[in-house]
Amino acid sequence: MSVLYVMIVTLLDYNQTLTQQVSQLTGQVAALLAASPLTLPPAAAAIRTAVLPRSPESRGTDPDPYSGQPGLFRGFLFQCTFMFQQCPGRFDSDAAKIRYICGLLRGRALQWAEARLSNMRHMFPHCLRRNRCS
Repeated sequence: MSVLYVMIVTLLDYNQTLTQQVSQLTGQVAALLAASPLTLPPAAAAIRTAVLPRSPESRGTDPDPYSGQPGLFRGFLFQCTFMFQQCPGRFDSDAAKIRYICGLLRGRALQWAEARLSNMRHMFPHCLRRNRCS
C-alpha cells in the first residue's frame, strides 16, 4: 500500500469524525435554542441588524526594490504576490500589477523590464502621454 493511499484514508477518517462532531454540536445548539429562546435587548438587536461599513483596504508594506539579483527574485515575487492578495482593489488588473512591479525595479532589472515592455506600449498609454506612471 502506498504512503499516499494511507494518508488519503487517514484524512477521510478524520473528515468523517469531524463531520460527526459538527452534527452533534449542531444538535446540541438546536436543543439549547429550543429550550430557552434567545431574545436580544433592543440595542443588541439594532447592532445585529445594522450594516457595518467595510474597513478600508490595508495599504500593505511594499517589498524592497529588486535590482536583478537572481537569488532574491523568488522572494521579491512572493512579496509582490502577497501584496496583490492583500490589496485586491489596488491591483484589479494585470496592467496595474505590472506597473507596480516595474516601480519597484532598479538597475539591471529595470533595464530588462524597459527593453521587454517597450513592445507593450499599448498597456501603458497614460505613461507615454504624461511621460511618467502614477
